[in-house]
Amino acid sequence: FFFDKTMAASFVAWLVLACCMAPASAFQGAISFQSASSFQGARPTLRPTAVVRYAAETTLMVQEHDNQMMGKMNKAVVGFGIAAVLFINPGAMQAEFKGDLTNSPLAAALKKGNVNIKITGIPRVVDGDTLAYEPKTGEKTRIRLLGIDAPESRQMCTSMKGTPYACGLESKTYMQDLIKKDPVTCLASKQDQYGRVLGVCFDEKTGVEINEKMVKEGEAVAYVAYSKAYVDEEEAATAAKKGVWSGKNFQKPWDYRKEKKAQGTVNAQAKRDVAAAKKLSKEASKAASKPMAGPTGGDDDDAPLEE
Repeated sequence: FFFDKTMAASFVAWLVLACCMAPASAFQGAISFQSASSFQGARPTLRPTAVVRYAAETTLMVQEHDNQMMGKMNKAVVGFGIAAVLFINPGAMQAEFKGDLTNSPLAAALKKGNVNIKITGIPRVVDGDTLAYEPKTGEKTRIRLLGIDAPESRQMCTSMKGTPYACGLESKTYMQDLIKKDPVTCLASKQDQYGRVLGVCFDEKTGVEINEKMVKEGEAVAYVAYSKAYVDEEEAATAAKKGVWSGKNFQKPWDYRKEKKAQGTVNAQAKRDVAAAKKLSKEASKAASKPMAGPTGGDDDDAPLEE
């Protein structure tokens, strides 16, 4: 209804302008002159049908121009809205990320439809096989990369030249450089006894599967006690002498933990033995410092004789 009234008003306005105000050149044939040879002294003659047609065409042109302008304004508004959404939430226009789990430790769970945990965000690297999602609000979540085992944070390795180096720290640094500040999606089917999510993780920006990449570059090993998904990657890294395989006598992380645990048990027992010895020594010293009690009753002559 509003559109029709606007059209009608515009038509009338242009009709009046055509008759009263517009110059001859603007009418495009709506006005003819009696003297074709000279404009001076010529008296214009209005042709009603041409005037009406001019007003109608001009009205349609103006209306089309308005529609174009409105379309541009609508596009601008939509574009501004999209820009605002992307500024507030840069990931709002991204398609849902789906990692390929076909050759991962989750392949069997995927076939059964048991991959029902998905965590996305920018994580903190704890070590070479652990990530932590720590939002400002909400529960903190740790991800243990499934199927791989990286050197422990304090684990030392030996280079080919015989020089010790912190391979655990090197593994952590490699992962930090790998994912930078990219969003990472981790897929999983369960947690371990420590409450960590056992996941296969992907860098959304590059599409790299982090678990596989860590083993492939020799910064972690295939954790065969739980999965054999990355055995081929470990063999390739070993042959190419990458990462931990570039040095001498690399100790698998689980052997390192076992040794440290045993050593810790021995050290704990040694500490207990030392503490017990100190206690006995203290008690003996205290007993030795007490004065000896003298004889009571009778003279020495009354004492029985010894043979």
